[in-house]
Amino acid sequence: MILLNNMAKQQCIGCQIILPPYHIGRLCPICQEKASEQMMGTASLHYNIADLTALLGLTNEEQARRLSRQGKIPGRVPLVREHLFFKQVIDNWIQNQNPIKAPTSPLQEEARKRCVNKDHDWLFDGRFDGIAYSSENATKQQSKEVVAVGFQRTCYFCGYSMFVSSMYNF
Repeated sequence: MILLNNMAKQQCIGCQIILPPYHIGRLCPICQEKASEQMMGTASLHYNIADLTALLGLTNEEQARRLSRQGKIPGRVPLVREHLFFKQVIDNWIQNQNPIKAPTSPLQEEARKRCVNKDHDWLFDGRFDGIAYSSENATKQQSKEVVAVGFQRTCYFCGYSMFVSSMYNF
């Protein structure tokens, strides 16, 4: 039995899109790419810790150092005391970190358009199962006596997740 808690969804500080739970930083990949384009004139081969903090939308440099020590950020220059990161490795990582999936069918195109408009009501529609969202069995504690059985559905495009009960009102 999986019990789901109501965790607050983290949003991008640039465009307010909901970030997947595994995402590193406070900016989505699109906003990170825009920030990296603005930094093109800084260093030729490396990002320093201040650059990386700005790219990820973190609030302080210590957060970026901690992520680096934990190995969650790739590309640190070895044997250098200063936190420097290979620019090309970081740029590739940002592009591949959360690739935006291109729609491959009219049904996916419809779901993608609604996702971009922050309308995820289509997650209730079974036509999109396996096409535009993934679904797994889940239970949710609603009160001490009531447990809802249903599905945890996750949007392929933005990572938005919602619990959908399999019990209907009769």
